[in-house]
Amino acid sequence: MNNEEKKMESRKPHIAVFPSWGMGHLLPFVEFAKRMSIHHGFAVTFIAPPAVTEDIRTLASSLPDIRFVEVSVPQLDSFPKSNPATRFAEMEKYKDPVKDVLGSLKDDLTAFVVDFFCTALIEASAALHIPAYVLSTVSASSLCLMLFHETLDSQTTESLKGMDGPVHVPALPTMPARYFPSSMQDRTHPIYRLFLRNSRRLCNADGILINTFQDLESGSIRALIERKHELLPKGVEKGPEIYPIGPLIRCPDAGHERSGCLKWLDGQPDASVMYVSFGSMNWFLPPDQTRELALGLEASGYRFLWVLRSDKDVSALLLPGFEMRTRDRGLVWTSWAPQIPILSHPSIAGFVSHCGWNSTLESVMSGVPIVAWPLYAEQKTNAFFVANEIGLGIEPEWGANWWVGKDEVEKAVRELMEGEKGRKASMRAAELKESARRAVAAGGSSMDVLTALAGQWKNRVS
Repeated sequence: MNNEEKKMESRKPHIAVFPSWGMGHLLPFVEFAKRMSIHHGFAVTFIAPPAVTEDIRTLASSLPDIRFVEVSVPQLDSFPKSNPATRFAEMEKYKDPVKDVLGSLKDDLTAFVVDFFCTALIEASAALHIPAYVLSTVSASSLCLMLFHETLDSQTTESLKGMDGPVHVPALPTMPARYFPSSMQDRTHPIYRLFLRNSRRLCNADGILINTFQDLESGSIRALIERKHELLPKGVEKGPEIYPIGPLIRCPDAGHERSGCLKWLDGQPDASVMYVSFGSMNWFLPPDQTRELALGLEASGYRFLWVLRSDKDVSALLLPGFEMRTRDRGLVWTSWAPQIPILSHPSIAGFVSHCGWNSTLESVMSGVPIVAWPLYAEQKTNAFFVANEIGLGIEPEWGANWWVGKDEVEKAVRELMEGEKGRKASMRAAELKESARRAVAAGGSSMDVLTALAGQWKNRVS
């Protein structure tokens, strides 16, 4: 074997990825990179702004085959970083710098994987004839709606926020209009137009990798694979291939110092505590709704761990004396909380969740049923499917503008902890926990899909 042949044999297949901002997007990308590196022998290059790279380095510090290339563009100051308009606008500016980086890596690259906020970068990849894929960090159900957005827009001139009745989407359960993602609700809002354009840009990808698995969203996955043509924008004939490869979720890290809230959970009986948290973005309810939630938790009589981080005085958000009255059975935790270890703790019986997709998958992996309380983005879609299709949880009784009074909070907590719906949700959660583990194990549905895709990419190595 000559030197050139030896070099070719030792060269690893190589992919580049470009994630979006926020832990809900970064974590699935890092877990995807880990699987490609550990299980399939790929080298992975993260292309990202400096601030994002810093987060990724921390999350993926133990993997030697993950590399980093930083790219920078002038920042846009008109929107906060969390605003989707910022993400879409900045991606337009990243196209040329990313194309330069991809060009420098072109001889080694077999694929380029981007976040669904970063579909503008597919143009950079296409110009270099590098196959481009989207890693969808939302559910298969939400992806169906994203792809159908342009068709739905052409079918009506009315905003969904003005509709009272259900809306039909091919191959999906009929869903009330208010459960559609906030980006699809108001036709007059700039975000609506940005997501509408993204509906078609998603179709420029060679494939879409979804952070989900067969047993969790079988109906939506079937819709994307078997009836995709009914969801795609007009004029798009084939569309991207679909690859359900989840759940892409971290394993609990036993090496970190044990959090105080976990020590508190150690002292509680098994399956006795309701965990309450509204996500890593530190979203919290308006003060009057926060107080209703507090009153409902107190009235339920059940133990609770409530993560309530705020730049305000938390005591001022709650009713006077609440923490004192509930000190024997409740803990209001105002610091960062390790969600996966909390959900996997034996004392946890249920989860009052905003239904962000990462939190939903973490609940699935831990076998914990959900009280679905969505706040924004596609969380309402997730909540609908969690409660009505997947069977993983229940919803409180909503008032106007998604208001939940203290009586409804108490009722929802009691139902999940002791009612028939709660019993069924707990059984379903236990089933899905095992299904999720099987999906990513050898021979599982998600592992098989990712292995086949990795094989396709390896075949491109010259």
